[in-house]
Amino acid sequence: MFLPDDYDQTSPMEQWKTQNPVGHQVIFQMVTEPKKTTLSTKVVRKALENAISQTDLPGIAEDSTAIQEYTDLGEGCVLVKIWSSGSIVVTWDGRSHIDVNLFTYEEDIDQCDEFEGNFQEGVTSLTTMLRDEQPRGAGRLISFQRDLVDNRTPHWA
Repeated sequence: MFLPDDYDQTSPMEQWKTQNPVGHQVIFQMVTEPKKTTLSTKVVRKALENAISQTDLPGIAEDSTAIQEYTDLGEGCVLVKIWSSGSIVVTWDGRSHIDVNLFTYEEDIDQCDEFEGNFQEGVTSLTTMLRDEQPRGAGRLISFQRDLVDNRTPHWA
């Protein structure tokens, strides 16, 4: 058996200290059963508008920028909402698959859960098939903001 002290921890520790998380990104991949729900650009946009209005995303209430809609890219659409504290990009494949990319500078898991629920609220039988969360920042970032609180030394150091 080997312990962390048996290895040179200099390089990993230097990398650990260079991390600078500045944001949080969550990607939701959702699908609906085609026979139960007919998706359209209008339905997807309404789901996004509902999620934005019902979720207390940081800084979005003060923002007046409109949702940008792109429908000339294929069979579906891309919806984009950018504000000073984050961004949302929704892609719909024109059939039964929707991807939602939510980025905020504030890491709040409960808020992401609420956004996901509010988005699904207006679309019958829309279920999340994959949810991927990752920190965003600089310095060979691998840790979330919550992992770097108070500059605690990692257990392996």
